[in-house]
Amino acid sequence: MVMSTPLLSRTCASKCHTVHYSMSTLRGHVRPFSRRRRIFMKMLHNWSYSPMIMVNRLSGRMERTSTVFRKSREESPMARKAISQREEDRLLFVSAFKHAPIGMALIALDGRFLKVNEALCRIVGYGADELLKLTFIDITHPDDIYKDVVHADMVLAGQLETYELEKRYVHKEGHVVWARMIGSIVRDEKGAARYFISQIMDITERIHTERELRKHEELYRLISENSQDIISYFTPDLRVGFISPAVESVLGYKPEEVVGRPFTDFVHPQDRQTMSGQMADAATVWNRVRHKDGRYVWIETTFRAIRNRNGHVEKIVAVGRDVTDRRMAAEKLARQEEQYRQLVENSPDAVLITGSPTRGLYINEAGVKLFGGRTEEDRRSILDNPLRFVPPDYRNDAMERSMRVLRGETADFFEFPLHRLDGTVIETEVRSMPTVFQDEPAVYSIIRDTTERKKTQELLRNSEKLSVAGQLAAGIAHEIRNPLTAIKGFHQLMRSGEAKKEYFDILASELNRIEMILTELLVLAKPQQSRFERKNIVSLLRQVAALLETQAIMTSIRILVQGKEDALYILCDENQIKQVFINIIKNAIEAMPDGGDVTVGVDRIGERVMIRVTDQGRGIPESQLARIGQPFYTTKENGTGLGLMVTNKIVENHNGAMRIESQVGVGTTFTIELPV
Repeated sequence: MVMSTPLLSRTCASKCHTVHYSMSTLRGHVRPFSRRRRIFMKMLHNWSYSPMIMVNRLSGRMERTSTVFRKSREESPMARKAISQREEDRLLFVSAFKHAPIGMALIALDGRFLKVNEALCRIVGYGADELLKLTFIDITHPDDIYKDVVHADMVLAGQLETYELEKRYVHKEGHVVWARMIGSIVRDEKGAARYFISQIMDITERIHTERELRKHEELYRLISENSQDIISYFTPDLRVGFISPAVESVLGYKPEEVVGRPFTDFVHPQDRQTMSGQMADAATVWNRVRHKDGRYVWIETTFRAIRNRNGHVEKIVAVGRDVTDRRMAAEKLARQEEQYRQLVENSPDAVLITGSPTRGLYINEAGVKLFGGRTEEDRRSILDNPLRFVPPDYRNDAMERSMRVLRGETADFFEFPLHRLDGTVIETEVRSMPTVFQDEPAVYSIIRDTTERKKTQELLRNSEKLSVAGQLAAGIAHEIRNPLTAIKGFHQLMRSGEAKKEYFDILASELNRIEMILTELLVLAKPQQSRFERKNIVSLLRQVAALLETQAIMTSIRILVQGKEDALYILCDENQIKQVFINIIKNAIEAMPDGGDVTVGVDRIGERVMIRVTDQGRGIPESQLARIGQPFYTTKENGTGLGLMVTNKIVENHNGAMRIESQVGVGTTFTIELPV
C-alpha cells in the first residue's frame, strides 16, 4: 500500500510542531526525492528530519521511504516575544468579552452562537448553554430578521466592513427587547470569513421614552394647532421663536409673519413699559396687542420662564387668549356698579348691608342719618353691631329673618321700633334680600322711617273710628230700639192685666239680644291686651276643628285640616287667632244645613302663611258680598253682623289680611294671610 502527504505550505508548516512528509518511491526516482529534499530543507531551516525506510518482510525490498520533520524547540527571542504578545492579547480579549457591560456574541457563518457573554444572557433572558443551542434568528423578532440577514450578507460579501441597526429581540419570557446591534466579521489571513462578532446594547427604555416623547409631542402639536388660545415661546430677549396657528384667527397674522420678531412690536405702547416688569418666572398679564387691521385686542397672557441648570432663562412659554369681550363686559359692569353705588349712596331710603345680624358691612348716608348719626365715627358705631339698636323683644325675630335671607330667601316687610344713637325711638319698616358684598354672602336691607306715616294712619284710623262710631250709633239705635219696642209693648199688655207666660219668655229673649249686642260692642271698643308668641298655626287649627267637631257632626259636616307641613310657626296671640277661625268655621257650618265638607287648607308662601276655609254651602250673592263686614249687616236670622268685624280687626292687628270669595250654589272661601 502506497501513502503520500501533500507538501504543506509555509503558512501551515509554521503552525505545526511535527510534519510528516512522505512520497511514493519507485525504482529510478530517488534523485527527484533528493532534489525535493534540498528545496524543502531550504524552506524549513528551523526544522529537523529523520529518514525512514519501509521494507517488505516477504520480499525484503524497500517499498517506501519517509522523512519525519520536527520543528526545533529552540526559538529566537523575537519569536518568543511575538508569541507572548499574542497570548496577552488573547487573554485581554477573553476578559473584555466576558465582562463587557454590553452583550457580545461570536456567531458562526450559519447563524449559530459560538460564544456569548453574561450581558447578552441578561438582555434576552437565556442562559449561555441555551443560547449556544440556538441561532441568532431564533431570538430575533420576525419583522426584523430580513434586514438583519441582508446586512450580514453584505458584510460577508465584503460590501460593508460593519453594520449597525436597531432591532427587536424576543426575550425568553416572550416580551420584546429593543437593542442596538453592531455586527462585524473576522477573516483569516487569506480573507476567508470565519465568524461574526455582534455587540448588543439594550435600548428598550430609550425606545419607550422616545415613544412617549413622540406621543406628547404629537399631543402638544394637536393642542397647539387646534387650540383657540395662542401658544408660543419667546427667546430671553422676547423674540418670537414659535407661535401657533390660532394667532391668525385672533390677531390676523400668519405664524410666519410673527416668528423672529420682538413680541413688544405688537404690544400697545402704553403697555410695553410695564410688561417687562410683569414677566417673572410665572405671571398672568393683560395687554393690548395690535391686530393686523390696526385695532387693538385685549389679550390675557400667562408666561412661564424655562430655565437651564445654571438658572438662566432659555425660553419663555406663553399662552394667550382674546379677552376683549370679557374686558368690555368688566368695564361695563364697573360702570354699572358705580351707577348703583351712586344710587345707593344718594338714596333717600336707608340702606344697610350686613354680613351677620351683629356685623355691618356698609351703610349709606341716609342710613347714618336714620340712626341719628352725623360723623364717620357714628357710621363705625352703627356698623359695629346693628342689632343693638333693635329692642330686645324684636331681636330674636330680626336675627331669624336675617339668617333666612343669608340662606337665599327674601324676607317680607318687617316692622319694628328702632332706637337711635341719641336714645329716641322711631317706627321703621325693613325689607331684606340676599346679596354678595366684597365676595361674601350678605343681607341687603332697605329701612324706612314710618313714624310720620303711622301718625297719619292713626289719624285716618281715628277718622274711620268716628265714621264707624256714627254707623254704630245708628245701628245700635236701630238694633236696640227693636227689642225695646217689643219690651215696651208687652209691658203695656201686662199692665192691662193680660199677663201670660209666653210674654215673659219673649221679654227674656229680647233682653238677651240686647246683652249680646252690648258684649260684642265692648269687644270692638275695648279689645283685650294681646300677648304675641310663636305658635304652630297648624296645631291651633286642629284644636279649633276638634272644638267644633260636635256641632259639625250634628249637621253631617266634616272639618278637614290639610297642609304640606305639620309645623308652621307664626307670631300671634293664641286666643285671638282661635277666635278668628272659630267665627269663620262656625259661619261655614251654619251655611251648610244639608251637610258637606269644610276644608281648612294651610300653606306657606314666602314670608306669609295662607289659611283657606272653604265650605260647600249656598254661597253669597255678589250684591251681598260687598257689605260683608259692615256693622250689624248679617244674612243670618239671629246674627248681629259684628262677628266678622271682630275677626277682621284681629287679623289686622296681626299685620294680616282677610278676603272673601263666593259663588252661589258652590260655596264660600275665606282666605287669611298672616306673616311668619
